[in-house]
Amino acid sequence: MNKASIRRQKRSTRPLPDPDAPRAQQYDALAPELIREYLGTEVDKRDLKVAGVWALVFHFFLFFIVIPTASVEPIPLRDQMATTIVKRYKPPAPPSRPKKRVKKKTSPIPIPDPTPDDPEPIVDEESEVEFTGDPDAEFDVGLPNSPPGPGGARAGAVAMGSGGLIAPIKMTEVLPEYTPAATRAGIQGDVYIEAVVTVDGAVTEPRLIRGLPDDELNKRALEAVAKWTFRPGYKDGQPVPVIALFTVTYRIH
Repeated sequence: MNKASIRRQKRSTRPLPDPDAPRAQQYDALAPELIREYLGTEVDKRDLKVAGVWALVFHFFLFFIVIPTASVEPIPLRDQMATTIVKRYKPPAPPSRPKKRVKKKTSPIPIPDPTPDDPEPIVDEESEVEFTGDPDAEFDVGLPNSPPGPGGARAGAVAMGSGGLIAPIKMTEVLPEYTPAATRAGIQGDVYIEAVVTVDGAVTEPRLIRGLPDDELNKRALEAVAKWTFRPGYKDGQPVPVIALFTVTYRIH
């Protein structure tokens, strides 16, 4: 049997590779059979080495032929990058301050004088009420500059100037207040009041002897004198009621 018949026999008995297998595996399966058919049944080791080298070269080129055929879809760069959104911080508006109201200065409107021809009294802002006379001195009874005598002395009371009488001594004093109308009118002068100083030192039964042309000033003078207190008068070592004359003076300074 010659070599050609052996090749035909071998070719007829050679198993076919799997058609569904990859192309590289089909070549790997056919390579040993092709080498044996080409070289015969007796293959030495040197020829096998040469065949192995060629097989490696073949697979090397096959690698560069098969690999590039695979389709690789590149990932878009936009999908690979993470998107960072920076939001600008807007601070809240500060609370509005209430507007201060500016008060307008108003100047007083002068009122014309209804009586420009009448003379205006010169009145000082400060007024004062005085009690004239020495509280330790003897009090006169009756009107000023009147002849000496009892002149309206009350029954049972000792008149000032009586022999052996120790006159009452004033302890406390209350002064009346000026009225606004009297201050504006410039009324001033003396108010003479007669009253009884009791054995207890109180002032009773005050009456007006001579007053001012202002009834309110006279009334306030009577009320003020009724609140005065005295050390009672003495006669023969005993306290006695005494009729005395008081003078209240209104002065505008």
